[in-house]
Amino acid sequence: MYLCLMVAVMPFLSCSSDDDDNGDDPITAEWKLTAEKEVVNGEEVDLNISNCRKNSSLQFYGDGMAVVANYSDPEPDDTVTCKFDGSYEGTWENRGNNTYAIKDENGEERTGEFTFEDNKMTVRYSGDDGVIISIYTMVEDY
Repeated sequence: MYLCLMVAVMPFLSCSSDDDDNGDDPITAEWKLTAEKEVVNGEEVDLNISNCRKNSSLQFYGDGMAVVANYSDPEPDDTVTCKFDGSYEGTWENRGNNTYAIKDENGEERTGEFTFEDNKMTVRYSGDDGVIISIYTMVEDY
């Protein structure tokens, strides 16, 4: 009987200490870009991004890994209709107070204010070019 009890309990026990610390973080998902705005004179102005730009995505995994894929509209003399600008792997960190940092493979870091509501993520970045607000929709929850 003792053996049967042990066999029944074993699947619920963890034998390692490498459990996901970030698994419950709302950022852990795949996100697709749906809209972008910039702040001009205190007002949010819609940038009316193209369907091509909307292919851009962010993936945040529970182990702190991030994958960023960027798309842009081609130059007028290009023959392609949508330009893949590349992707990179990096890391992410929740710094608290809705602040997250994303580091690329070169160690360059970008921090922003992230808010989550239902299946939407809004990212507010402040930089040399002003304030950009990117809105993403969840594709897959991790």
